[in-house]
Amino acid sequence: MADCDTDEVLLAALAAGVRGYLPLSAPREDFGTAIRAVAADGAFLPTDVTRRLFGNFHLVPRQADRPAELRLLSERERQVLLLIGGGRSNREIARSLRLSEATVKSHVSRILAKLKLRDRVHVAQLVWRLGLNSPLHLHQP
Repeated sequence: MADCDTDEVLLAALAAGVRGYLPLSAPREDFGTAIRAVAADGAFLPTDVTRRLFGNFHLVPRQADRPAELRLLSERERQVLLLIGGGRSNREIARSLRLSEATVKSHVSRILAKLKLRDRVHVAQLVWRLGLNSPLHLHQP
């Protein structure tokens, strides 16, 4: 069986809101402890996982922590914003999101208007200033 205890799995689980996490290699007694902790409205991470998590700590933003600018945008506009920040052209964004270029242009116009930005360069600067160029932000709702 492949090892599923990776940082990517752990980060995805935490981002999804799990309160308990055990790798397949965890000792049997940890399973009971984890179940009791979560059932008592607590949380559980094994010591080695906690140590690894803090060793590679990156804050996972909550919805309420999302920058005000992003709360003004629809989900699709946020996707377009991130792709603009990644230097993608309208054509590339259209292909990536399976939209027409005209639809992408519409999204870009609305983003510029809602965020009171002058052009795509300013959109890209905002993405970088807010630290949204991280892979963690690519999958946020």
